[in-house]
Amino acid sequence: MDKKYDFILEEGQELTNEFIEQQLLKLPKLIYNQELLTLELRKKVEEAKQALKDKEAELINTGVIDGKNKEARDAQLLTLTKLQQRKLSEAEQKYQEAVIELNLLKNYHSTYKAICRLRYGGD
Repeated sequence: MDKKYDFILEEGQELTNEFIEQQLLKLPKLIYNQELLTLELRKKVEEAKQALKDKEAELINTGVIDGKNKEARDAQLLTLTKLQQRKLSEAEQKYQEAVIELNLLKNYHSTYKAICRLRYGGD
């Protein structure tokens, strides 16, 4: 199993109290680190959005965009901002992947806590 996901029970592995205890001690730090990464990636998305807006403004202000109607101008902008659009798309993809992984960590943490409550009959 990938070391990154060693909090996930492998097929055929027994769900022992010791395993659950180890995961409950480890997962909060993993969640914290993933939250920090998610925030960092969200910031990169915002920076990529701003870079795209800046490039569009530059193209408009320098007269490069000279379409006669909105559709023509939008088409010109689309063509001339491909790099910024790609960077934004990549940043959004990385952010979404980080959110998915954060949710996975939280779900496992919640699941292990629920198993403990069931096994020991308490809150």
